[in-house]
Amino acid sequence: MKHPNDPRGPDAAHAPPEVWPVLDAIACEAGRGVKSGAALGKLEIVLPYTNANYDIRNGLRELGPFLAIPTVQEVYACNCVAVADGYTGIPFQWRYPGLIAGLSKIELAGGCIDSDGIAELVKQIPQLQTLRYSHDKKSHGCQYDWDAGAFVAAVGLHVGSSLTELAVTIDNYVIYGGIETGVTNMQSFKKLESAEFDVRVFCAPSIESGERQGMAAVQETTWTEKDMPCLVDVLPHSIRTVDIFASGAYASRISTALASLFSHSADKQRSLLPKLERCALRCSGQVYESLSGATSGPGGSLAREDIESVCSEAIERAHPTQPHWKDAFQRRFGRL
Repeated sequence: MKHPNDPRGPDAAHAPPEVWPVLDAIACEAGRGVKSGAALGKLEIVLPYTNANYDIRNGLRELGPFLAIPTVQEVYACNCVAVADGYTGIPFQWRYPGLIAGLSKIELAGGCIDSDGIAELVKQIPQLQTLRYSHDKKSHGCQYDWDAGAFVAAVGLHVGSSLTELAVTIDNYVIYGGIETGVTNMQSFKKLESAEFDVRVFCAPSIESGERQGMAAVQETTWTEKDMPCLVDVLPHSIRTVDIFASGAYASRISTALASLFSHSADKQRSLLPKLERCALRCSGQVYESLSGATSGPGGSLAREDIESVCSEAIERAHPTQPHWKDAFQRRFGRL
């Protein structure tokens, strides 16, 4: 059901007001440990019910009552929105201050969540071990520009001491939208062992620089892809496997970003990431072909062979062109 005057537009799915007392009662009774034998008291996994789509917006808050059920361990969903922009976003606030979610794994495909939204979610899940998220702007420009640096920093602040697996990738960022700040420091992730990133989450100034890209910029930025830190300076020392995904229409800029990201030596990689067992790059054919001419630093150059010298395997040309975790999501649920 949708209300005809919903300010979020006709595509915004949400529970009508009369349903919330029932949902709240379910969450609160479950939180008290009531053993009624009811089916929801045995719920362990929440599955996606829509395909990821630019035109579909489901408020993350609609999942709140199910996240609060103590037996639920894993949540998989598409199109979740948690943005309080006063326009097309759908704000998220945890409704059950006395309840702490017991989730260990969350995968959100085609989400539209800013740093405040993800912080409000993960701080309720102190034992979260796996978070995989792909970002997509939604219709009417919701999160047209996305602050990837602040998003990852918020995750690290609240669950950096428990998280062991993290994926942050980007959907449909081919022509429109940009990254406001990039990921430059992940030392708050104390136990992280496995990570997968879209290279574009690194493609922006650091939070500390005060610079911003996109519509949030207060002045013209001087930052370029050549200013990106190398990967081993970003990742935490606990990391064991890392996958980088690269696609997009601006292949020359992406290849320059990759040249910066992989500009470190094998010796430096062994020194800073002593537990690293696997480092791999997956990219579209267009990006792959552009790598031989990529540059890093003043006058430097980096070819495919240079990148592969610090990777544990040859660069993969992805078919289809999407990150590994989304391949697995699609195989399991038939949705994306």
